[in-house]
Amino acid sequence: MNLIYTLGSNPEKTIYDLGCMIGRHTVYFASHGYRVFASDISNDSIESRREWLLRENLTVELKQGHFLDVNYPENFLDLVIIMNVLNHDIKSEVYQIMQKVLKMLKKKKKFTFELLTLISSNIFQILLFPAFS
Repeated sequence: MNLIYTLGSNPEKTIYDLGCMIGRHTVYFASHGYRVFASDISNDSIESRREWLLRENLTVELKQGHFLDVNYPENFLDLVIIMNVLNHDIKSEVYQIMQKVLKMLKKKKKFTFELLTLISSNIFQILLFPAFS
């Protein structure tokens, strides 16, 4: 992942994988020594991630719950990753989480996410927004 090069190899960097689902990003960044936090609405997903992390001998703070319920201090995170999550929620909730994420991020840090948008009645487009600060 190109984000490793953007962040540098400082393990003190904090990364939040919001809506971690299968945990690919969570495990990847934890295996590179970063301090990782992850959440998902699905308890099964969280338990599955916990088992995978144990097998890999990795430490991650996992939380189960809706993304609007997650709170970290302002200016706390270096990177937030949101993949395949925002397209499941209504526009007002997407706006709310974007506001929360921007407050939790340290100044001039990174945020990457994707959105699924409707082009016509049955054609969707996935928009991937690479990390920006």
